[in-house]
Amino acid sequence: MNTLVNARNFVDVEENISKVSLSYCTIRPPYTGVARKVIRNLRVTPKDFVILLPKTLVPDEKIIKLAAFLTCKSFDKGTNISKHVPIQFLLNLFATRQIRDAMKIIDKYWKDEVIAIEVKMELSEENPSLISSLRRSNVVCEDVKSVEGDLKVLLREVYRIPDVSELPYHVKDRYSDYLMKSILTKIAYFGAISSK
Repeated sequence: MNTLVNARNFVDVEENISKVSLSYCTIRPPYTGVARKVIRNLRVTPKDFVILLPKTLVPDEKIIKLAAFLTCKSFDKGTNISKHVPIQFLLNLFATRQIRDAMKIIDKYWKDEVIAIEVKMELSEENPSLISSLRRSNVVCEDVKSVEGDLKVLLREVYRIPDVSELPYHVKDRYSDYLMKSILTKIAYFGAISSK
């Protein structure tokens, strides 16, 4: 019975994260400070928000979608840790309950390029792009299709997953698959524990 419930939850998560839409744009100095101020003033919901991350800390798209889904779910259930949607998203993305830990990691890598990630859980023509709000505020924001952060930094500093040299031999040949499953599992586990 318990396995059946877990299988249903997994199917539910897979269906819901496939509905999440992501848009990216790159913001370079001197516009990063202005972008922070504009984003603080945007009207956001758990289903429609923008987050700024240093390029180094942007994980795989599926990881972002899972964190977005868990953010939306935590606000629906009333189990959110933070009352601010972007902060709750960061807590889910980094799988931590401590806001200061998430902010410490971001501040450490806040350098040249910052990525604005717009998350939309429900696509609607009524909802204008939040990234367009950045542009209307004279923030230069260059569209990009996808972003790949620094996997070694993400593994070492964010998710604390061992380096390939520390893994058993039979795992090394499927390393990228192992990493993705490890990160997704860590975030999903954090979401399950936090939602109780």
